[in-house]
Amino acid sequence: IPDATSSRGASTKIMASDISSLNFSYDNADPTLADEITATVQNSLSIAGKTQTTSQQVKTVLRNK
Repeated sequence: IPDATSSRGASTKIMASDISSLNFSYDNADPTLADEITATVQNSLSIAGKTQTTSQQVKTVLRNK
């Protein structure tokens, strides 16, 4: 349930499938001092004995500091 002051409504959309790895890392070893988060998603899918793997990475700035 979202906060009443949130500008986004609740959602149940599927954002990705076949995820083999999901990693979040901070730009500082102490998360309370972090300014950025890097998210990495790796997807793997095997069809007819062949595996296709893709990886995407995104950086985002924390604004609630």
